[in-house]
Amino acid sequence: MKIRMGFVSNSSSSSFLIYGITLDDKQIHELHLDTYDDVYDTVKKAGLQCYHPEDCSRYIGLSWNEVKDDETGAQFKQRVTELIKTAFPIVEVKCDTHEHAWYNG
Repeated sequence: MKIRMGFVSNSSSSSFLIYGITLDDKQIHELHLDTYDDVYDTVKKAGLQCYHPEDCSRYIGLSWNEVKDDETGAQFKQRVTELIKTAFPIVEVKCDTHEHAWYNG
């Protein structure tokens, strides 16, 4: 057996898998949200989550691990859609599963 005694580093990567929408900077401006903090506040108040990889769009929704024990996939999708419609009433809501992964190396 070989034992490593030196420095060991792991790569830095992140990923997510959510059901929800994306908002780009134009849509955020149309919603009259002046800062990204305004977006986060709106998302948080609605009971949603916001994911933001390095590009300009913002992924808003809920992680698939947020499905309740007594909830079907269809019920989860409907719940997320209603939360998004309430939080962002002027955005055309077309939810989908979004996955994103990136590496900082």
